[in-house]
Amino acid sequence: MNKILIVLIFILIIPIVNSWKDDTHMQFVENVYHSMPFELQNELNLSRMKEGSVAPDKYFKDFKMHHYPFSYNLAKKWLENKTDISYSFGVAAHYTADSFVAAHNVAGEKYNDHEYFELQATWHISEIECKDYGFKLDQLGIARKNAKDWYVWLKSKDKSIANNEVDEAMIFIYSIAINYFNYKCRDKTLISYDNKFNNLKIIQASLIFLLGLPLLYFFKN
Repeated sequence: MNKILIVLIFILIIPIVNSWKDDTHMQFVENVYHSMPFELQNELNLSRMKEGSVAPDKYFKDFKMHHYPFSYNLAKKWLENKTDISYSFGVAAHYTADSFVAAHNVAGEKYNDHEYFELQATWHISEIECKDYGFKLDQLGIARKNAKDWYVWLKSKDKSIANNEVDEAMIFIYSIAINYFNYKCRDKTLISYDNKFNNLKIIQASLIFLLGLPLLYFFKN
């Protein structure tokens, strides 16, 4: 009975890991939203932007089309959808951001490695300055260069690799957003994230680790 309970608890807590990756995507659109003039913010819906930013994984269950050229085609499609521009931009930002993930630019990677790589990125708060870096959506193919990062990361597990890719994605997304919504960045554009948010991540990670140890013992015995 105790063994069954341990397995059930671990299964229930797995979605927490997935939600961390959601946080990375929501951070992208939050940064964009808070970089906008207040007048433009009032025309948009941050909640819908955040919902769209996690939709491909959470609602569409699309786990295959997150690399170029598929990600480009999908981002373009959603940016052209003007029905709900807040939501549409969020979806487009997701596909754009994932194009820069090294693990999405290689084939045959191990699932655990892929998960750990993306998990590392959730701890990173991007502080990229808001400005138009000159990128257009049809240049998204440059993200394929990050395939080389994957093999370096496999040897080192260096979290700075994942962090740099988050920043690259943020640079590209700012460029797309500024042209899409036609705005100039406000002077103060960086979000001050609540320390409680990061502390919660630490607590959750500790719980997963502690619950994982008995589970490993269970499978070995």
